[in-house]
Amino acid sequence: MDKKTESRKQKLAYFWTAATVVASIIIGAGVITHSAQVLPLFLAIVAILFGPVCGVLYLMEIKKGVLAVDDDE
Repeated sequence: MDKKTESRKQKLAYFWTAATVVASIIIGAGVITHSAQVLPLFLAIVAILFGPVCGVLYLMEIKKGVLAVDDDE
């Protein structure tokens, strides 16, 4: 099971690496060509998407108990 999980994580890492490179190329090309729409559009999309994504990931961490305080002292 551990090998399967590691393989899945590796595939996911490769996917996000490729997505980041493609997005960087598109944004960079838009900025270089002095496009007035590429950068604000990308920033708006990122702002709309990452708010809920961060909220969901935060709730998942809370559910795991990562932020729990131990009173062992």
